[in-house]
Amino acid sequence: MLKIKYSILIFSISLINLSCSENESFPTESRIPIPPPPTKIISMNGYGMYLDSAYYEIWSDSSWEKFNHIINFNGHNYVTTINKNGDEYYYDAVGYAGFKAKGQSLIIFDKPVSSFPDSIVFGQEYTRGTTFYYQGYNYTMKYQQTLQDTVSVSVPFGVFDRCLWFKSTYTLSAGGQSSTSSGQFWLAQGPGAIKQTLNSGITIVMVRGIVNGKGWGMPFPGSQFSFINNHERLSLKNIMIPLIQNLSPRWLTSHSS
Repeated sequence: MLKIKYSILIFSISLINLSCSENESFPTESRIPIPPPPTKIISMNGYGMYLDSAYYEIWSDSSWEKFNHIINFNGHNYVTTINKNGDEYYYDAVGYAGFKAKGQSLIIFDKPVSSFPDSIVFGQEYTRGTTFYYQGYNYTMKYQQTLQDTVSVSVPFGVFDRCLWFKSTYTLSAGGQSSTSSGQFWLAQGPGAIKQTLNSGITIVMVRGIVNGKGWGMPFPGSQFSFINNHERLSLKNIMIPLIQNLSPRWLTSHSS
């Protein structure tokens, strides 16, 4: 009987040793997966803009943009803006729909450049674009934009916290050739775009304007402007108008023959 108990004890000790040996060869920690970092998301609510007849912006480089008119082209209604150089930009309910550089023919895109989604993931690249035909060439226009962080931005009419800081790359291609420009822009809740770094490396800020029915750095004009009725008002949320106007039409005008 004593021999049997002794044999069982020896067998049990052997099992314990074997178990320890296995744990030493395959540590428990190495089998636990490391969870990915949580996804950081922010809502775009309040960072966009509505384009109405009072819309006006002036920037620190003396450039400006304002509401132009509503126009019907080929049975489709567009709201247009115009800048200091006389370039016009066309928008519909979807987004940026075309432009007319001063002295050039009107270009309507094959489809509008749509807005950002309602929520944005930090560090994720968002690619939007369109195509159009101009002077015998088929053009492809592409925007690649990435939200870097939320920061505080100071402009002449105040300090804005939690501004969305984007880095952006714009590419225009045609006939086997392409041109790429890079920039940055900052969106604030209320006035929308308030700061830009252009492809030249120059940084400009919004000095004053009337955006989203409110005066920024200037009094609201009140009744002297005739506002578009609500059913005609086109939501252009999250479309970065100044960045678009500084990159695409100027490049096309200077490189077309």
